[in-house]
Amino acid sequence: MNKITADHLSRAAYIYVRQSTPGQLINNPESRRRQYGLKDRAQALGWENVIVIDEDLGHTASGTARAGFDNLLAAVCTGAAGAVFAIEASRLARNGRDWHTLLEYCALVNCLIIDEDGVHDPKLTNDRLVLGMRGTFSELELSILRQRSQEAKRLKAARGDLYSIVAVGYVRSADNRLEMDPDKRVREAIHLVFRKFAEFGSVRQVVLWLKDEGIAVPIVVYGAEGRMIEWQLPNYDTIHRKLTNPVYAGAYVYGRTGSQISIEAGRKQITRKIRRSRKEWEVLIPDHHEGYISWEEHEHNQQIISGNANMKGVMVRGSVRDGDGLLTRLRLRPTRCIGWHGWCKWTPVEPAGTCPGYKSSKLDGSEDPWTTGARDEHSAIGGGSLARACGTGGRGDRPDVFECLRPAFAVGGSCGGLSAGSSGPAFCVDDGRDADDGSVRSQHRSIRRPRGR
Repeated sequence: MNKITADHLSRAAYIYVRQSTPGQLINNPESRRRQYGLKDRAQALGWENVIVIDEDLGHTASGTARAGFDNLLAAVCTGAAGAVFAIEASRLARNGRDWHTLLEYCALVNCLIIDEDGVHDPKLTNDRLVLGMRGTFSELELSILRQRSQEAKRLKAARGDLYSIVAVGYVRSADNRLEMDPDKRVREAIHLVFRKFAEFGSVRQVVLWLKDEGIAVPIVVYGAEGRMIEWQLPNYDTIHRKLTNPVYAGAYVYGRTGSQISIEAGRKQITRKIRRSRKEWEVLIPDHHEGYISWEEHEHNQQIISGNANMKGVMVRGSVRDGDGLLTRLRLRPTRCIGWHGWCKWTPVEPAGTCPGYKSSKLDGSEDPWTTGARDEHSAIGGGSLARACGTGGRGDRPDVFECLRPAFAVGGSCGGLSAGSSGPAFCVDDGRDADDGSVRSQHRSIRRPRGR
């Protein structure tokens, strides 16, 4: 019985080509050649118009969105396809939803499914039964393979021998153990990051210091030549990952991140790299290898980083932002007020006396050495001198704040003037703490005198 009719040949033949992962594209070229070879078979069977769909190369067929498969379904539904070619059922789909949807549409519009074993007509009961069983076996095969591989990974991770990637600062030895990088420059850069965090107590301040000093940090990149070390100026994420990774404390951890499955537009959507809490880690082996810091230091660093986060609820202290104690223990930076309504942005300050709004403050008719002249880069305050900001320039609003800070800072005025809409001058302060979302967020706030005083 010849299942191929003139109606089928009058329409196009669609060749569906797919491999599941990018690794298969590199390591399994023969499978791809076999699939492209189906074009010759379609022409031998009588089709003149042959269309190849290969947009899904490197994509899994386990239920996630596939542009190529969606285009194939559209061609089948519109009646443009007379036959669908694939070397086997698993190339078309690895889940029941996609497979049986394709079978249903092919049966409705009289479209054949052709593989290396023969020609199948979904309208015929026996062919539909065979195709349905093949789809079920394909889905079952994927589940078994995934279950075996995941269990093998867990057993290897329980021994501390599973390494998906190796953190910068470490290399794998011949006996599959982690050792410190033999490059002295790499080791010293890692040590420097941890020393500066112990000094500043802030991820953001470490990033700012390294950038100010022009110090590059090592990162790992993977290319055609394998694993390589590159040097670049740090960003927040680079330093944050180093400070929060327990591998630098000599610990082996497996299961720090997980995945979450959701349904979007009728398709399975997998969100990966979701951080898990400490109690959800699957494997934690302290003293697994030589660390750059001790486990106790790592725990202490995590407490500091967590405490610096804002908008995490009342149980997290967060960074200082508002209130009478705003200036307590702050590291003040030179600024130039460029905002309005009391909001200022941090910018490098002009030399003393060059800013049009610059004014030196006088307490009793003579210049105060604490408020003029000195211009240490980490002690100047924008929006007027410290005396004017604290209200000691004749108003006497908050002299207690100024007197508390007078012994600690020599302050020079920068950009003076009042913020629009406010009753007193404003200046910017940098509390040096980290934003809760991991970004480099400036923590500048304006300080105003209360109205009516």
